[in-house]
Amino acid sequence: TLPFFGVKPVILDPQSGEELEGACEGVLAIKEPWPGQMRGVYGDPERITKANMDRYIHLSLRPGAKQAYANTIAMLAEKNDRHAPLNFGSITAPTLLMWGEKDIWVPATLSEQWLANISGSTLITYPDAGHVPMEEIPQQTLQDALTFIDLK
Repeated sequence: TLPFFGVKPVILDPQSGEELEGACEGVLAIKEPWPGQMRGVYGDPERITKANMDRYIHLSLRPGAKQAYANTIAMLAEKNDRHAPLNFGSITAPTLLMWGEKDIWVPATLSEQWLANISGSTLITYPDAGHVPMEEIPQQTLQDALTFIDLK
């Protein structure tokens, strides 16, 4: 399939993070994700502000960002290849999980697994939010976080 409008994929060397050309093997990444990729981050793309878009662009262009993205993708791919779950069972601090039900990056079904794996955790889901509910609906998530902190 073709990527979202505005998304330009690229192959990166997994060690250096440098862009590769031609027929090659490497890590699939996104060279120019804006604005297409943002549609998958928010449950309601109309909530994306210019300030948030500018911040994402600025962060993605900072020195070391490309390598950090490549390292993260490589780490996640390795864990997936080994079917190694993340070690959430070691978390002992009170933990609030805030999950957007329209998150297309990390399926909402994982929220129940994380809730079960993190002893004493609390889960709040947001029906109309995507991957970053704290950004998309900041007033609601702030109130929920303050309530959670007051209860602990």
